[in-house]
Amino acid sequence: MDQPSQGDNLTWLNVALAFSFIVFNTILSNVFQLDVGSSLLISAVRCIVQLALVGTVLQKVFEANNPWAVAAIACEFRSTLTLFLA
Repeated sequence: MDQPSQGDNLTWLNVALAFSFIVFNTILSNVFQLDVGSSLLISAVRCIVQLALVGTVLQKVFEANNPWAVAAIACEFRSTLTLFLA
């Protein structure tokens, strides 16, 4: 399997750059009175938080070489997710 190069990593700077485009679109929405700016920002923040959480869980799964540890991580994630959705 190919090893990722140093340029393949997603950093928080890349996330901030992408978020700046969302902010720009929000400003344009307000200028043209389209009224989609706030929902666009909320959706972008939710996306960032969800992907960060899933990325953290997947990192732990890939670091674990034990299938029982992966099952425990999956059960823990499911129980935590159930608390948030209840």
